[in-house]
Amino acid sequence: EILRSSLASTILHLKAVGVKDLLKFDFIDPPLPETFMRALESLLYLGALDDAANLTPLGKQMARFPLEPELSKVILRSTELGCAREVVKIVAMLNSGTGGASAVFTRPRHLINVAAAAKRAFEDDKSDLITLLNVKLAFEQQQQQQQERKKEGEICQTVKQVQADEHHGEDAGAKRSGRKPQGSVSQWCF
Repeated sequence: EILRSSLASTILHLKAVGVKDLLKFDFIDPPLPETFMRALESLLYLGALDDAANLTPLGKQMARFPLEPELSKVILRSTELGCAREVVKIVAMLNSGTGGASAVFTRPRHLINVAAAAKRAFEDDKSDLITLLNVKLAFEQQQQQQQERKKEGEICQTVKQVQADEHHGEDAGAKRSGRKPQGSVSQWCF
């Protein structure tokens, strides 16, 4: 895990679990000193560490996310700006294990024109991140519509069953109430 993730993320999480002296930490594969210093500088710049390399309150919050420190800070900052919902969607797409952002922008050679046209439908000319958000929102809307159609189908099945039961009841000699149904549910379902 340490080799797969950025050193800044590893350092942040080691600090969060109480490792005080990172230079004495027994890494399986010790990082190069330059890489180590760059990671510390990055965490200092993000506000996760103070000048003495101690974890800051912001750093403690950042360490709670299973993300790279930069993305953790973006999410935390977005809560202050009132756009956390949108930012979380973007970060989820960026951090997806199934290709995420790169999968969205992949253009197979045999479908390059179709892929380009599809991207243009969601494209924001100022930001690829907003384009990514537009894709995610469209996907969620489609998922919701599919759920609604499924629910409508279930309701229609119930209406059909009720009407079938009414007909069976009439065949058995039961009488209708005399009221006419309101709306056009039966027309919509049949």
